[in-house]
Amino acid sequence: MATLKEIKRRIVTVHSIRNVTSAIQKIAAVRLVKARNRVTSVREYVRAQEGILAMCLRQDVDHALMQPNGSHRKLLVVLTSDKGLCGGFNTRILERTVAFLEEHGHDHVQVMVVGRKGVDFLTRSRKKVSMAFKMMQVPVFCPLSYISDPAGKAVEMILSGEIGEIHICYPEFAAVGRQPVVVKRVVPVQATGLPLPAGVNPDIHLYEPEPQAIVDGLLPEYVRLRLWLALLEEIVSEQAARMVAMERAVHNAEEMINTLTLTRNKIRQGAITKELADIVGTVDALG
Repeated sequence: MATLKEIKRRIVTVHSIRNVTSAIQKIAAVRLVKARNRVTSVREYVRAQEGILAMCLRQDVDHALMQPNGSHRKLLVVLTSDKGLCGGFNTRILERTVAFLEEHGHDHVQVMVVGRKGVDFLTRSRKKVSMAFKMMQVPVFCPLSYISDPAGKAVEMILSGEIGEIHICYPEFAAVGRQPVVVKRVVPVQATGLPLPAGVNPDIHLYEPEPQAIVDGLLPEYVRLRLWLALLEEIVSEQAARMVAMERAVHNAEEMINTLTLTRNKIRQGAITKELADIVGTVDALG
């Protein structure tokens, strides 16, 4: 059985852990609010651009990002975090990634990983990673420039015919306790996959410039926006997962402190009882 000194040392250690996890939880809660506001505004912006593209794509237009280019290879963009302490957040993303690779064949999928956790896992698992981006110190508001390099490389690969499709694997933020991992195809972009604005008939609108010019300018930007929105979804989901994980850690630490305190009191009470029994025994012997 542990001594009283060891129990006291463990209580001090758990107290320190509780203070750290409590601080991380509070920081994640603040960042979650900022990241959620950012995601909400960017979702509206992407939805507005999808409305414009949906109208233009229903006209007589054509673009390399709209049609299959004959390549059977796919690009999977995997978005993970750079840091841990967020429960099974990264594990769920990487399990979905491995499932996608097994479903479509490792030889037919190129993997682009954003985030140190994903890079480290796939490297240890000896999965082939075509491109890796470790985005350290990404702010919660994450400007569009942070995704420019991965997005530019992805568009370049599909325009050159190296790949035929672009898919994104990321957690989609639904609520603080729910961030389902999804895999969505971004390219080829199809008109039927984009919602028209409510109450709008694209056939009775005048376009300036011509729809083809609008599509040529907007489609590459739309791919970049989709990747940016997915990264923002990953950031807000990460903060939510970290806040929940640290909340559970604080709760577990408090339970452990209560258990250790009870054990300490029992040991102390037992020692006092033994000392009293020794005193009584000594008095009886002397009397």
